[in-house]
Amino acid sequence: MINTLISDFSGVLVVRKSQHWGLNEELLSYIDSLEYVKKIIYTNASMKYHQDIKPKLENIFSDIITSYDLGISKTNAEDYLK
Repeated sequence: MINTLISDFSGVLVVRKSQHWGLNEELLSYIDSLEYVKKIIYTNASMKYHQDIKPKLENIFSDIITSYDLGISKTNAEDYLK
């Protein structure tokens, strides 16, 4: 049984739609429907403070963890071994 779901933000929860970026509403709806699962977003620091969508994400996800908070780089594979 899955008890924790960690999702990236850019390219997963936010996707390119025509000429702009938008929330992946279908995926967000599915994630929201999962019961008894801790839902976490892992992203870079700039996305955590995106005020226009933050309330919607906070209604679905229990935590938003940033690489900045962890003191690592999302693009450096070695940082994932820390």
